[in-house]
Parts: sequence; structure tokens; C-alpha cells
Amino acid sequence: MKQKTTFLTSGNTYLNQVILALMLIISTASFSQVAPVLFPNGGFNIDGNLDSDTSVGDWLGTRPNSFVFDIYPAFPFGDALRASPVTAVSTFRVIDAYDGNDDIFQGGGKYTDDPSTWKVNPNAKSGGKGDINNVLLHVGQDNTGDQWVIVASDRLVTTGTSYLDFEFLQKPLTYNNTTTGFITHGLDGGRTVGDILISVSYTNGGSVATVRYYEWEVDATSALGFNYIENTSVLPTRFGASNVGTVSTNIGAFGVGQYTANQFVEAAINISAFFETGDPCDGLTIGTILVKTKSSDAPTAALDDVVAPIPVRLNLGTAEIDYADADFCSPSASVSLLGVEGGTFSASPSGLSIDSLTGEIDLDSSTPGTYTVTYSFTTGTCPKSVTTSVVIPETSPIPNTINENFCKNAGVKNYNVTATPGYTLNYYATNNSADSPLTTVPVLDTDSAPIGLYTVYVSQNKTGSCESDRVPVTIEITSALVVSESITNVACLGESNGAIDLSVSGGSGAYVFEWKDSSNIVIATTEDLSGLAAGAYTVTIDSDSDCSFTDTYTITEPVAVTVSAESTNVSCNGAADGTITVSGLSAGATYTITLDGGDGTDLSGNTTFAPGTYTITASAANGNNAGTCEATASVTITEPVAVTVSAESTNVSCNGAADGTITVSASAGAVITVNGNPYDASATYTPGVYTIRAEAANGNDNGVCSDEIIITITQPDLVLPPVSGGDQEVCEDGSDAQALTATATVETGFSIVWYDATGSEVAVPELVGVGTVTYYAESVNDETGCVSLDRTAVSLTINAAPDAPVSEGDQEVCESGPIEALTAVATVADGFSIVWYTASEGGEVVENPILADVGSVTYYAEAVNDNTGCVSLSRTPVNLSICNNSQISLIKTSVLGDENGDGFAQAGETIVYTFTLTNSGNTLVTNISIDDAKLSLDNLVINPSTLAPGESGIATATYTITQGDIDAKRVINTALATGTDPFNNEVTDVSDNGDETVDDDGNGDPTDDPTDTDLPALSSLSAEKSVTFTDENGNLATDAGETLVYTFTVTNTGNTTLYDILIEDPLVEVIGGPIDLAPGATDSSTFMAVYTITAENIANQQIVNQAVVSASTAAGDLVEDLTDDPDNPNDVDANGDGDPDDPTVYQVVGVLAEEDIVIYNFVTPNDDGFNDYFQIENIENFPNKVQVFNKWGVQVFETTNYNPDTGNVFKGYSDARATLNRSAQLPTGTYYYIINYEREPGQMRNVGGYLYIN
Repeated sequence: MKQKTTFLTSGNTYLNQVILALMLIISTASFSQVAPVLFPNGGFNIDGNLDSDTSVGDWLGTRPNSFVFDIYPAFPFGDALRASPVTAVSTFRVIDAYDGNDDIFQGGGKYTDDPSTWKVNPNAKSGGKGDINNVLLHVGQDNTGDQWVIVASDRLVTTGTSYLDFEFLQKPLTYNNTTTGFITHGLDGGRTVGDILISVSYTNGGSVATVRYYEWEVDATSALGFNYIENTSVLPTRFGASNVGTVSTNIGAFGVGQYTANQFVEAAINISAFFETGDPCDGLTIGTILVKTKSSDAPTAALDDVVAPIPVRLNLGTAEIDYADADFCSPSASVSLLGVEGGTFSASPSGLSIDSLTGEIDLDSSTPGTYTVTYSFTTGTCPKSVTTSVVIPETSPIPNTINENFCKNAGVKNYNVTATPGYTLNYYATNNSADSPLTTVPVLDTDSAPIGLYTVYVSQNKTGSCESDRVPVTIEITSALVVSESITNVACLGESNGAIDLSVSGGSGAYVFEWKDSSNIVIATTEDLSGLAAGAYTVTIDSDSDCSFTDTYTITEPVAVTVSAESTNVSCNGAADGTITVSGLSAGATYTITLDGGDGTDLSGNTTFAPGTYTITASAANGNNAGTCEATASVTITEPVAVTVSAESTNVSCNGAADGTITVSASAGAVITVNGNPYDASATYTPGVYTIRAEAANGNDNGVCSDEIIITITQPDLVLPPVSGGDQEVCEDGSDAQALTATATVETGFSIVWYDATGSEVAVPELVGVGTVTYYAESVNDETGCVSLDRTAVSLTINAAPDAPVSEGDQEVCESGPIEALTAVATVADGFSIVWYTASEGGEVVENPILADVGSVTYYAEAVNDNTGCVSLSRTPVNLSICNNSQISLIKTSVLGDENGDGFAQAGETIVYTFTLTNSGNTLVTNISIDDAKLSLDNLVINPSTLAPGESGIATATYTITQGDIDAKRVINTALATGTDPFNNEVTDVSDNGDETVDDDGNGDPTDDPTDTDLPALSSLSAEKSVTFTDENGNLATDAGETLVYTFTVTNTGNTTLYDILIEDPLVEVIGGPIDLAPGATDSSTFMAVYTITAENIANQQIVNQAVVSASTAAGDLVEDLTDDPDNPNDVDANGDGDPDDPTVYQVVGVLAEEDIVIYNFVTPNDDGFNDYFQIENIENFPNKVQVFNKWGVQVFETTNYNPDTGNVFKGYSDARATLNRSAQLPTGTYYYIINYEREPGQMRNVGGYLYIN
């Protein structure tokens, strides 16, 4: 049987062997860290300051969503209360006034004591550096789901070291009195296993903040059986800071205007990460936070100031959900989530419409019923879930209602509402959802209530259903019938267009009408009558309220209207001077005159009239205030025949002539005039406008009639001058025959005649040779011979060519390094410019006549007249030349890879070489590559492989280190770079190590030193020692004379070969060796030892020993290490070499004797009658409590009154936390037990040790 062994030290338990520890000390003078919570935005800055910045949040601030406390500019209860948490469920603040009679500890209590034993003095004040004013707490979650606890506090005095404890308790903790300061509800030593303690200290005068994390766990060495065990796991999950200098508290929001240096401290801890170091499925629900100060971090430190216990509800590593505040009769219901966020929601059975991300229930889309809502989330690697039950009620139908009408004074009436069977009615005064239902069923007294419409609102529901919508129901109280009439009398005598229009109000329901004429005959049952003749009409009206109305109405008619008329005819055809005379008009009547077939316009105001038939309409009021009555008469006016005249004309022949003619014809007997003069058929006329008039008697003996027309005589247009073909201006081209000819154009049918400046006619208008001349063009009408009154001027110019530029001389240079370009230069006189070309004739224009590369070029300068644009007749050549100078320079540097990050070189690790090649010449270099024999490189390509002068390229290569390199402690080599210049010449350079001014290898050339890479060496080893018990007599117990077999595993943990390895053990002789080990090699078969157990060993209950392993290097250095027990998780580094050095411990198996009880620490639950349960002799004689824990510190068994006689014993089955399967058989392994029993009244004994299940 191989037994795992454990080494115990004072103050430790099996639990703190599986909890590693971290103490991360951060000086706020150097830098700050950020807790990456999602709120406030940008995370939480742990920097000793209180204000957020532009990107990271803090306790206070002005950037939206960057702070956890709101600040009220003017708070009525004083500055100290002006800060309020943004989210009350995750942010807390408690005030414990500075330097006042606040609560402090008394009586020498320690922070690990049961809180029920503490005493508190409420009328004393604490010491300066231990005096707390503000306590701040914020719980947040990052985007990975991890929960962070952020705490802060201040102190009165800013010098010296202060210690703050933030204690997170699962159970309530409340004040009792000064004798016993607190009432506790914790199960284990006044607390509960798993409670958390975050300790923050100001050290180094307060400038350094230190954060420690503890958990309340089982501790057999503690008087309580429990203790705060520090978790020192190496995790970057907690950090703290104090304020370096004076910081503002934002207008006194925390009761003080500012904090001086080292007065304020804050810290952040990733709670989820610490859960991961133990059982990743752990989770806590915190009910109380207690903050206190103490004199040091030691377990014996005295307590000082205390802040009243803060009742909270925080879920760390777990969550709670409920819908307690949801209204399930609204459209949706929101979940209340407390704890780990970012999970998903689901529901069963189907029928519940739930948002998987927010947990919000869409009640309109859900089926009524009972559902289980599950919230699933993960902390670390542990999936978790919590549930709650919700009931979706049905919605009640609306009740049946009938609106009713009643007459005034009809008595007390009920609203007509009928409930659905099984439902209860609810009455409301309004439809406002905030109103409560009426306490009594409403009724309406029609005798006392005023006339009007009365409305109440009614709904219904039953137990387990949602209330229905409210619906209105009305009672209308009406008055007696009120009738008004509008009468229309007959418009004119004898017509039937009278009408009676009634308006009825009052009563209730529909109205019934009955009309009778003067003969008492029923003529209608409608409300109104129309089409009535003159006479009397009687109506009777009835309503549903039995109200009735009767009245008689009279229709009247007016007297008759009369009119007559005479007329006279018009004087001439087309005139409008006829007359109409009206007579016989009845008294009071008026009349209108309208033309038959006209637009209906009233012409009664006219004194004369055109020919036509006219109607005279007389009208008078009908006397019934209902319009007018009319009578008509008709007359016809005639006209004589028309007088007419017509004429024809011819225009003048030429512009300005007077040979036009007019021919006239008119009605018989008419007299003709032209422009008022008697008409002469033989007369001729100049261009102009003429009026021809004819007059004759009208035939009605009342004057003459006439007619006239207008005649126009015209003349032809003037001849226009020619249109110029444009002035012409050119430059001299050097030829003798260069000439220009003037041009102009005229319309078809016209010709051009040219004149010079003297007025002489010119046959050919041209200019030959340099100079300027102007010619004048005149138009001639080819048909009439007429000429234009004006002549058109055309100018001709030939400008002289300028002289060619003067060259400033040809240029030739030969440079090394980057080429400086050459520029061609020539000069011209003022008023002239230069244009450069690639050829003496033709060619391309060159903007910049330069040479920027090796070679030769000739440019040609042409002069340009800035005024005329004329160019020189020849170009001036200028030659530029640059010679060839090709060079390259290679620098080779190295970086040791150290892939395993241990700071030393190992075979198989790499060196990364960087090759930097620079073109140090003046030409382009192509096809650049590198050869390196050490690196087995052939034609390694530089990027880029083509470099212009001054440009650089880079290449990298990796070399794998050999053991021989490590033995040599360095790698030295050089490389060769090769390229090609534009002239196909090879360009080379041998690499240098980076400083081309120092000749490292002493060969006289400082530019070709080899690259030398140092290889750090480490010579170390580690050894493990395991023990196996040999149960020779098979009694499953340890007896004197039986043996232990020790085996050894040795590993070369360095990077050099180790020689002559041996092991020495002070307890037993080690067999095997010596051996050699290469780096990383392990030997587990060479060394072993056998030890015979003695009676003394059994009496001591354990055997502890440790061996020393030694070796030498090739250089003769001695290398040693202490053996470690691989089964001991304490991993204490005794010799400081970075490896654990736990002694190997063998725990004696069998009987453990105490003063009062005998403990058998071996259980074989196989029902064979031997060791089937955990045997504790005599335990039944004492009041007792027995607990068993697994290797993770999880309790698997707990009972009081442990007694084999009653069967209340531990049989190797789980009977504890819900995280394990209850009643399941536990696996084989090592467990830890704690036995508490009361030896005498008030005298408790505590026993702990290991228990083995096989």
C-alpha cells in the first residue's frame, strides 16, 4: 500500500496546504492598476485618487457612467451626506466620524476571535492612524464574468503603518451591547466556513498599499477549530494603492474637502480568480460587511476602530433571481438578478416567452401556467444555475354592460352590469389605472342628480387571474321635451314650397312624430315637413320617457307682380345706341334688363343698347321674408346695313425712295379719304402708315355711318459692311516667303472691295516680311450695286524671333553616397523666358532639366518672347554628367530567444539574427542576398532586395542552439552580403556587429567585426523522495519491524550536463549511483532505500526525514538540492533555490490515543466487519461534534452526538454540502477530521488529524 504523506507546521491545516498564497504589494508612487469591471466605464482606477479620468472610472467624476457615487451640489443634510451610490445593490458607503466618540474595540480582542467575544466601547475614540471616517465598497463584474470587490477607506493621521480589515460574512452580525459587542449567527467559531477577509495595510509611512486575502476555514491548531487562512496564490488579481499627494474629495462629498498624502487607501480583488484556486464551484452569499482597524497583520494584533456592521446582500461566485417585484398582469415582467451577470435564461415547460439574455418575460406572448425559470452561468470553469418559479395568470374577460336613459325624477337606478359567472365586479370612478376600486356598488338618484350623462368604469376578476380591462357603463338623465321651429312660407302666390323644420331636445330614447293638416288628416310622421302650400299644420311628439308635445304652425303666401316695355333701333350697323323704356311696374317692385342669349348681366343701368332681343324682369319681396316674386316683358332692337371699305398697296423700290401706291374700293355712295385727304388713285407715297375712311347715310334718317382701314408702305434694308476674318499676328519663321493675307465675309449676293489706309482700292490685301499693316473691306449688293455705308478694318502683323539663350556651361561630377542632382542653366534678357527640350529640334518639353542618377544627358534651351510668345530660331545645348560609385553596408545583430522564459539558454532554444543592409553608394543595387555559413544560409533575400542610395533593407534568420554552443557559452559568426549595381557589377560587404567605429576583432577594419552572442548558463537539479509502507503482517496497521521503501527521482533542471550524482540521507543508507544527467533528463530508478520501523516511530505517530542530492559540473562546480515530498502541497522552499523542499512524512496507520478517547484513523467500508466505520472509542461519553473534510477543504460529513451504539457514525459516505452528491460513497484517499467534545462543563477539547478511506 502506498500512502501519501503530509508535513504539518504550526498554524497550518490540510486546507491551507491546497490554497496557495499571494501578497502583491504595489507602491502608488510608481504606477496605478485598473480593475477591468464593466461599470464604471473603462474599469476602476486603483491609484489612490477618487476622480475618474478621460478613459478610466473611479469613485467620483463628471464623465457620464465613469463614477459609482453621485454628488449633489447642495444637500440639505450637510456635506458628509452629499455622496449617494449610483447603484445601491452593488455600491456602499458607511460614515464613522473622525476623532469622535465612535465605537472602538476594547478588552484585547483579536481579529480571528469569535465576534461574540468582542467588546465595544461606544463612548471612546480610536487612535489617530487607526481612526476611520469613510468606508467605501463597490462590487463589479468584468467582460469575462469574473467578479471584483473594490474597497477603500481613510484614516485621521497620515503617518505610520495602518491596517484595515474588510470582513465579508455569510451570516448576519449585529451589535448586542458593550459587554458582548456582537450577536453572531455563524456556524463555525461565530462565522461560517468560506467567509472572506480582505486586509489592506498602509506601510512605508503609508505610501505602499498591501492587499491580503483570507478565507475562514477549518484549522485543527486553532482553539475555535477554525481560522482565517491566507490565500497566497500567485495570481495578478489583487492590488492596492494609497494617495501619493493631496487629492480632492469633490467639494467635500465625503465629509472632508481633501485627503492629504497617504490618508486614503483603496484596493481591488478578483474574487472569482481566488475561488478558482480551490473549488471553482464555490460561491458565497454575503449578508454582512464588517470594517475594522488593527495594530498589525499578526494574528495576535489588537483591534482598534470599528464601523457598525453593514447589512448587505451580495452574491460572490453565485447568483439569485426572482420576479418578486414584477407585475404579471402588465405586458412584461422583469427579473431581479443579484450576483454573477452575463448568463442566460431559460424556462420550462414550453409556453413562457422569455428573453434569454435579459430574463424579461413577454406576458402578452406567454401561455398562463406555472413555470420554472433557470438562470445558467459560469464562474471560472464551473457551470452553475439557479432557479425560481413564476406563475403566469390568465386575463379575465370584460363584464357585460348596457347603457341606459332615464327621465328626470325617475327614482334610484342601478348601473346595468352583468358579471361572468365565477368573477367579481370592480367599480371605478375613472379609467385611471392608478385609482383604487370603489368600496360600494354605485347607484344614481335621478330625483336629486342634475340632468346629464353619468359614467362609471367596471372590470372583473377572480382569484388567480388578472383583472380585465375597465369598460364604461352610463346612465343618462334627460329633461322634458323642448321644441323650437324654423318656418319657411310660400315664396310666391300659388306655389307649394313652404317648409317647417323642428329641433327637439329633452326626454330619452327616440322621438315619434305625427303631422295633421287643417282638415285634421295625418299627412306625415317625420320630424320636418317640406313642399307645403299656404295653410295651418299641427304636430304631436312623443318620447320613450312618456313626455309629449303638440303645436300648430301657419304657412302664408304674397300678392302678384306686373311690368311692360317699349324700344328704339340703333343708328348704324354695329352701333349700340338703341333705347328701352319700362312701364306698368307694380308698387314696390324693381326690374332688370338682360339680353336674350347673353351672359345674364343686368343692363337696366344702361341708357343705350345694341341690336338684339331683351327681357325685362320685375321682382318684389314676397312679404313672407322668404324671397321675391317676378313678372317679365320682351322688346327687340334692329340695325341698318353696314358701310365698308378695302385697299391694296405697293412698297417703295429702294431705301429712302417715294414710289409706293394705294388702290381703294368702298360701298356704293360712300365718300373716301386717305389720312383725312380726298383719295387720288394716281398719287404715289413714301414709306409710312395710312388711314383710308368711307362714309354714307344710315337709312334711318338719324345720321351717317362709316368704315376705315390702316395701310403700311415699307422700304428695303441697308447694305451691311463685311464681317472681318480676324486680325492676324504670327512670329518670324526665318523664311523669305513668309506672308499674311487679310480676310472678310459677306452674305450671298454681296461682294467685297478692299482699300488701304489712304482709301486706295487694293487688289490683294497682304503683308510680306516682319511688320504691321491694316486693310479696309466694303460690301457691294451684286443685284442693286449698293455699297455698305461703313468699311471693316483687318490688321496683319509678323513679329521678329528672339535670340537663342546663353549657356551657363556644361556640368560633370563624381560623388559617393546619395547622388545630388545636377540642373542645366542658361540665361536670356529681361522680357524673355526659357523652355528646355530633349533635342535641338522637335523633342519633348522638359519641366526640370536635371540629372539624378549615374550617366550623361544633354538638354536644349529655347528663348521665348514673354510678350509675343515668339521663340528663338535655334536652341542652346547644355550637357550634365554623373559618374558611378556603388557601395553597400551590412550590420548583423542577435537576440537570444529564451523560449521558456527562464533567463538561461537551453539546447533547442533559438537565436534570432537581424541583418540590416544599407545602400551607402550612389547607384541602385539589386538582387541583394546574404550568405552565412554558421546559420547555413545561402542567398537569404533582403526585404526589399532592391535598394536606392540611402535606403535600407532587413532580413531575419533563426539559429537553433546546440549543447556545444551552451558549453562554449557563446555563438560567434559573420555574414557576407552580395548585390548588383545598374552596370551589372557585383557589390559586396562583410557584416559588422553594429558599431563600425570600433575594431573588435583587431584586424584593422572596424566595419567587419563578427557578431558575438552570450549564452547564460544555469547548473541546478531537483530531487523528490516518496515513501511506500510495506504491511508485512497484513493487519492494515503500522507495526515495529515493518518497513518503508523510499524511492528517489532526480531531475537536471539546469542547462548544463551534471556529473557524479549521489544521494545522502541521515535516516537511511541510499543505494545506487553515481550517475550523469543531461539537461532536462530525469532518473527515477537508480536510487532507493529501505527503512525498518521502530516502536519509537509508532509512538511519535509519524516518520519525518529528508535527503541531500549532490552533483558536479564540467567546470568542477558543486550543485546540491534537498529532496521534496511530491505528495505534500505545502511546497516550502527551505534553501531558497526556487524549488519546494518539503521533508517526506510517513503518518503511522492505526490507533491514535488521546487522554479521553481512542481514534482509529482507517476506514474500509466494505461490510466485512472490520473498520467499516470511523471508530472513536469513548466518544459517546461526551457531548460531541464530528466533522470530516476532503482534500479540497469541502465538508463531506458532520454530526453531533457521534455514537456507534446508535449508528450515528461516519461510514465513508457523503452527508454534507450540496456541492457533493449526498449519500454517495466517497472515493479512496486521505481526508481530515475534526472532533470537538466537552470534557467537563465549559471545558472544550479540539482534536484533528488525517483519516484514510480504502
